[in-house]
Amino acid sequence: MEKLDFKNKKIFVIGGYGLIGNAVANLLSYNGAEVFILEQNKLKVNNFNFCKFKITDQLSSIEKNLEKIFKTHGVPHGMINCSYPKNKLWSKSSFKNIKPSGFNENIDLHLKSYTWIAKLFAEKMKLKKIKGKIVQLTSIYGILGQDLEVYKNTRMDENIIYPLIKGGISSFTKQLASYFGKHQISINNLCPGGVLENRKNKKKQENNFLNNYKKKVPFKRLAKNEEIAKVAVFLLSNYSDYITGQDIIVDGGWSII
Repeated sequence: MEKLDFKNKKIFVIGGYGLIGNAVANLLSYNGAEVFILEQNKLKVNNFNFCKFKITDQLSSIEKNLEKIFKTHGVPHGMINCSYPKNKLWSKSSFKNIKPSGFNENIDLHLKSYTWIAKLFAEKMKLKKIKGKIVQLTSIYGILGQDLEVYKNTRMDENIIYPLIKGGISSFTKQLASYFGKHQISINNLCPGGVLENRKNKKKQENNFLNNYKKKVPFKRLAKNEEIAKVAVFLLSNYSDYITGQDIIVDGGWSII
């Protein structure tokens, strides 16, 4: 019987200090992976290998930065992108408030960086003949429309850029998976539903939003970040060798009703 095996496996976690990214990094490390966190700034307490990486740079700068990282640390066996690049206009992205500048820049920051980075990793894995794993953190809202009921009696609104970005990433993943499949490189989307913010010193979700959301979920709760991380580790492992181009939904049943 084959065991979950990360021995001598190098995994890059982009956005590894975030809510989901840090949980993924910790669980990968627990299972024996050599974890590299790619972030703009290094935390004082950091238990992982660190690579300075600015995801909000121009694509040409991102490419040059990754080339330096590959040259120094090698091409990894797996990569997961958990980053969440956005600008100051992100909160003004409802149908009523959105402006062309916010629309264009946020697509540039998020959609273009995710897709270009995945392409670069896949090409490097192919070049080095690595049967690699790439996981893109998307969302149920890359597949489904936003349920406006969950925003009732809150200060929150729908965000029209978010599903466009996450849906675009999802579609591009399928194209990548089709193209690189013959090289045994698997590329999948991890699509969480709502995830509870449980970190200290971080702004928590509004109670009305939490209550509205829970009513829509068969499990009657939001996901824990560790629950999303478990699926991410599965997708980065030898246990997912015959899975590619898929939207893996982890939403407590939100999407079934």
